[in-house]
Amino acid sequence: MEPAPVRADRTCLILADRHQALLEGLQGLLRSRFDAVVTVSDEESLREAVRRMAPALVVLDLGLAADGLGALRRLRELRGDQRVVLLSLHDAAAAVEAAWRAGADGFVVKASIAEDLLPAADAVLGGRRFASAAAGGGR
Repeated sequence: MEPAPVRADRTCLILADRHQALLEGLQGLLRSRFDAVVTVSDEESLREAVRRMAPALVVLDLGLAADGLGALRRLRELRGDQRVVLLSLHDAAAAVEAAWRAGADGFVVKASIAEDLLPAADAVLGGRRFASAAAGGGR
């Protein structure tokens, strides 16, 4: 049975990661801030959820697809007005620069996810970029 669409007056976030344990762990953290948190574990499910729900924010693991930045670009082509925070194992400044060029609004290193994810969400929803300090980014 397909879930009902989220009402337009609710702040919706889609969390996309291949690892179920991470999805479950982050769901509780994110529900403290968002009315609706939807999790998906592959790119096709992400695309369908974005079409159906028109989220304010997508949190996208770069490892979701073989070409993580390509997945971001495809997401932007599908619907370019949502904010996107990328999750990455990489903490190199070059990775952050590549994310900016691909259209990311935020970049969170997974090692800093507990401290950085909510501040990243707040920043990008407020129209500012965010990068984890561990990646050489400024907040």
